[in-house]
Amino acid sequence: MRFAPCIIVLFVSAFAFGQVHNLLDRRKAIAVHQTSDVAAMLQKIEKGIERGSVSEFSPFFSSQVHLSFLGQEGYYSSNQTTSVLQNYFQTMKPLSFSFSSYQDKGNNPYATGRLTYALKGSRESAQVYVSLARQESKWVITQFNIY
Repeated sequence: MRFAPCIIVLFVSAFAFGQVHNLLDRRKAIAVHQTSDVAAMLQKIEKGIERGSVSEFSPFFSSQVHLSFLGQEGYYSSNQTTSVLQNYFQTMKPLSFSFSSYQDKGNNPYATGRLTYALKGSRESAQVYVSLARQESKWVITQFNIY
């Protein structure tokens, strides 16, 4: 009978440890899933920018995107953002692009990289910044800057 309280304490401790361990495993699995979702999305955005093909990443636009380029800045609908960027890439023909820095964890993933493009026969470059946010259980582009 002297050992009964010790056995109960050991049993409760083991149960609590198991619950904490399960919770940590679930959080880790969610974080890994988020990272892979965001990384895959950033890869599609990168390829679309490199090809000058807005249609490859326009499905990811939020209903309102903060767009900044060529001294213009404001909030645009997803359709307006698509149209503005298509016009931009028709004028500034991408030669190369890749994200050089990105953060695919947390609540506000982002990526930035150097875009090299052709403009009237000369080679130019610009920095591109893309920011994501979670809306209605999916990741969307909320900010797209070219400077």
